Amino acid sequence: MDDPTPVAVTVETCPDSLERYRWHLTDGDGVSVRVSPESYASPEDAGSAGDAALRAFGAAQLS
Repeated sequence: MDDPTPVAVTVETCPDSLERYRWHLTDGDGVSVRVSPESYASPEDAGSAGDAALRAFGAAQLS
């Protein structure tokens, strides 16, 4: 069985606006399991927010 636990962050452009970015939390197979609810002006901003989300998700899993 596949494990949907997020292990990495990827950043992609938004499909409706190529000037905005969203983070995706991906599992060990590279499948997106969570997507940011908002978009960001730069890939760096999206990546930072994605890293924070990944840390928060990991902290919740350990609780």
